[in-house]
Amino acid sequence: MLNLLLILFVSFQSQGLEFKKQKLRFENGKTLEVEVAESHEQRAQGLMNRTSLGENKGMLFIFDFPQHLSFWMKDTFIPLSIAYFDKEKSLKETYDMKEQNMMEKVQDTRGYPSQCQCVYALEVNQGWFQKNNIKKGMKFQLIPKSK
Repeated sequence: MLNLLLILFVSFQSQGLEFKKQKLRFENGKTLEVEVAESHEQRAQGLMNRTSLGENKGMLFIFDFPQHLSFWMKDTFIPLSIAYFDKEKSLKETYDMKEQNMMEKVQDTRGYPSQCQCVYALEVNQGWFQKNNIKKGMKFQLIPKSK
């Protein structure tokens, strides 16, 4: 019983993580407001347990060094697209990811691995990259917050 209470406590705490918000701009001028996931806890939580993501919003995952990345859609109820970027912030690959159905008891544990060594992953509403003409090789920059 104590173990169950501890698991529930940790679960509820992780859902209350705070994410820094930042503007991200692509070379073609398209912008997004992103939540930045840069700690291990933030990256593990990601967009889990959310039921919507606003238009032109996303989550940027930042890793400490280039590596092969893999994401899955555990407890993620929003259809998403993911893009992987190298250390120069250049788009290498994108994938559409299937959302988890709230009624399914079995989690879909299929992964969406990167083929390249990446430092950044960006999750947005499914189809956003295509709709906004974001293509392979395109770079992004984080826009400094004005004071």
